[in-house]
Amino acid sequence: MKHKRIVQLIFLALFLSGMFYSKDFGISWDEEWHRNDAKETIAFISRLLGIDKILNISNHIPDPNQIGYGTLFEMTFLAIEKLFSIEDIRHAYILRHALNFLIYFFSAYIFFLFAKKQTQSYAIGFITSMFYLLHPRLLGHGFYNCKDSIAQALIACALLPLYSAIKSGSRRANIISGIIIGLGIIQRIPLIYLPFIYLSVIFFKNFYEFKNDTLEKQNLIVIPIFLTTLCLSAYLLQPAFWGASFHELKSIFLWFKNHHAPAFNYYLGSYISARDLPWHYVPVWVFVTTPISFLFFFCLGVFKTLHKIYKKINQEQLFDIFMLMGFLIPIFAIILANSTLYDGWRHMFFIYPFLAYFMGIGFSWTYKYLKIKFVYSQKIILIILTSITFYEPIFKIIKLHPHQNVYFNYFAGKDPMLYFEGDYWANSMRKGIEWILENDTRNKITIASTMNGAKFNYPIIEKNHRERLAFVRMEHENNNTITLKPAVWGTQADYYITNFKWAGSDYRHLKDSTFYPYNSELFSIIKDDMKILGVYKYEKPPEN
Repeated sequence: MKHKRIVQLIFLALFLSGMFYSKDFGISWDEEWHRNDAKETIAFISRLLGIDKILNISNHIPDPNQIGYGTLFEMTFLAIEKLFSIEDIRHAYILRHALNFLIYFFSAYIFFLFAKKQTQSYAIGFITSMFYLLHPRLLGHGFYNCKDSIAQALIACALLPLYSAIKSGSRRANIISGIIIGLGIIQRIPLIYLPFIYLSVIFFKNFYEFKNDTLEKQNLIVIPIFLTTLCLSAYLLQPAFWGASFHELKSIFLWFKNHHAPAFNYYLGSYISARDLPWHYVPVWVFVTTPISFLFFFCLGVFKTLHKIYKKINQEQLFDIFMLMGFLIPIFAIILANSTLYDGWRHMFFIYPFLAYFMGIGFSWTYKYLKIKFVYSQKIILIILTSITFYEPIFKIIKLHPHQNVYFNYFAGKDPMLYFEGDYWANSMRKGIEWILENDTRNKITIASTMNGAKFNYPIIEKNHRERLAFVRMEHENNNTITLKPAVWGTQADYYITNFKWAGSDYRHLKDSTFYPYNSELFSIIKDDMKILGVYKYEKPPEN
């Protein structure tokens, strides 16, 4: 009972801290687009139901793109805005970030309930959930990433009913699993792989003759129950699917498999096409952005699991096989399909609950081993091991705030931005704009920024300062090359803000540059030797 109360207090403290600090984050490039997509979806549904006049829906709002992402959560955010009569766009985005974190945190708690049930240990279940929650980079995304982090959260929530469904064949668990996974598929269509893994495990359990152990057969009626619930959930909760033919649905899936955006990724010190990535792209990104202690326990957990499976397959090992396939199949699939990915491994965040599961297994085995080897009390061993495991991630979460999205571990090098993308979504530009407003009292200020990232952060600025701001977009000539001076000099502005996206190998020279405008730095954000943002005085360029 004492341990239960301590865990509940820790969860409460983490939740309150997250809700309090959710106001500190900037706005990513995608958020405005998804918010508008939700408006279009609401307009589409209201017109379909004939209530657009009642809801006072403007005729100028177009129907949503038929290949859009799931908008259920976005529509919920908008509905809450209306419920609380929020009119200031700044407060709307702060609310969005709080709600995004609320969903992310809720998934961490459900993941704890799953881990506790699976391990039959309150302590190990809690530690496993902390592997999930305290990943610095993913936690940062959990405040504003309305696609990838929500998909990750849905997978984490689905594991609890899936465990019950695999273990006992519960019809209720199959229904809940179907609903959650269906919602996950419309959030990230590649998640369609998960039902196939689950069904494969169920068939394996019913038709494979075990030599070393006998597994209880399940009533196969759960399969149509699961599939029916899954399809209804995905169809009803995604208006883009309404009225679509099978051919159109197939086209939607293929579009998500390979985006045709002409994007380039900065990876291992050079630019590569997002449509032609090396096989090691995702594994390397996971490796350099995950705390080293987490990686150690993950590798140990996978090794111990494979050893147990090799010796004998039983009920628990069957679920372990499901969890192994949960992260291996997507990685192999994107390698074989040569799928389009960009901005690190955020498109693959949904595999992280599976990784955290094996981290918990590795931690549990280590804890049991240390209990045998040392005569100290179990409580002391657990406290020491936990402290060693989570010290660095917690320290970095605090130190990097609100820029946890640029977390890298030691293996990424002293300045990881020499080899990898930094603040690719330009959330940090909020801080640059606020610095300018605090130090420039003029009534009108014009800011140039990389890909207009500063303008995307305009809504989060306090209302009485927004009218002082004007923005101009700074473009580079090509996506995979940088033309510094002409690109910057070709725009008239008072300040230039950059997150060094597209700087690539030139970033090394820009950090401490002696040429205009990088020799007129006024403000910068430096985190772990990475200069993730620079603000420069923009004046008439010198004559050549």
